[in-house]
Amino acid sequence: MYGRNGSCGIIRDIEGPFQGCHARVSPVEYFTHCVHDVCAASGDRAALCHALQAYATACQAAGAMVRAWRTKEFCPLSCPPNSHYELCTHTCDLTCAALVGPTRCSWGCFEGCQCDEGFVFDGDTCVSPERCGCLHRGRYLKADEIVTFNNCSKECHCHPSRGLVCRDTQCPQDQVCVTHEGAQVCARREGHCRVMPGATITTFDGVTGPLLASGTYKVSALCDEEAPDWFKVVMEVSDCRDTNVPAATAAIVFVREGVVSVNGNMEVWVNGLFTQPPTTISDSIFVASTPENVTITHRSGMSITITQDGEATITVTSGLASRVCAPCGNFNGNPRDDLKLPDGHDAQSVGEVVDMWKSRDFTGCHISRQTRQEVDAPIYPIP
Repeated sequence: MYGRNGSCGIIRDIEGPFQGCHARVSPVEYFTHCVHDVCAASGDRAALCHALQAYATACQAAGAMVRAWRTKEFCPLSCPPNSHYELCTHTCDLTCAALVGPTRCSWGCFEGCQCDEGFVFDGDTCVSPERCGCLHRGRYLKADEIVTFNNCSKECHCHPSRGLVCRDTQCPQDQVCVTHEGAQVCARREGHCRVMPGATITTFDGVTGPLLASGTYKVSALCDEEAPDWFKVVMEVSDCRDTNVPAATAAIVFVREGVVSVNGNMEVWVNGLFTQPPTTISDSIFVASTPENVTITHRSGMSITITQDGEATITVTSGLASRVCAPCGNFNGNPRDDLKLPDGHDAQSVGEVVDMWKSRDFTGCHISRQTRQEVDAPIYPIP
């Protein structure tokens, strides 16, 4: 049924829109995958359109001629404002970057959305030429985009009518210049994530909310698990103290060189062996203590202090900005994107984040639906 010419059969139709491609890209595999995907989707048209688009892309990448296969009724492609669908787009010479400076173009033919006449592409949308941006050191900046460079000592604003306007600047005293997503930005020298008695957590960027009443949770880690200075901090929260208030009862720090744990009695264990601080575990990790707390310091710029009262504070330096993950947040100065799930999507509550970042290498109690609903409370930035 899905192999006929009105469906996946379009791919291998010797008189169809892809006939000029068969000699360059075999239709057999694409046809087979198309039938499988459309069948699995119970004939859903979106699955068919996706399969046909995959073959069209492969054909055009191989330099083959593809005839029009979309119509207003069959697999139409919706385009943003000021643009329209073209089987073979010509976008390289219709961009803001091409207007303000030389560009390197690939003249391959690909279907997609092309700006309407009188508009050019600025990297995100089609705009009028007067809304194009500026060229700075070979990099195209969109209108109103601001870039900082020279160790955050110079800031340039791409003004729509005045062009590139630059001024001297500097980071506030309590901040340093760091690189975030390829750009220089000012960031706080330190970030502090706190797990407080009563089972609440405050992230590096100031978002607070409830934890579950008990459990073992991964609260912070270096995102890059292959990095030599990788670490993971796991926290055990329970109400086994005399106060019966949920609090941090143990902290476990995983690093390349081993595992350091601190229990509720402020006892330190290194790779399963009792250790009396102060002690240097290796050239990367050091443990110190006072009668009230224990502090573990790692060369990455992370340290954690846990107290007898069940309060735990994780501190990270500016070098870890945007490099950390889990419920403590990413320390990028923006509380709005602080709570990330492991798949990168934003969460709606601390409870949701904590549940998804629950440490899978530790067993825990089953969470009832009622308990889950109780902890999925809103999150609030600290004033």
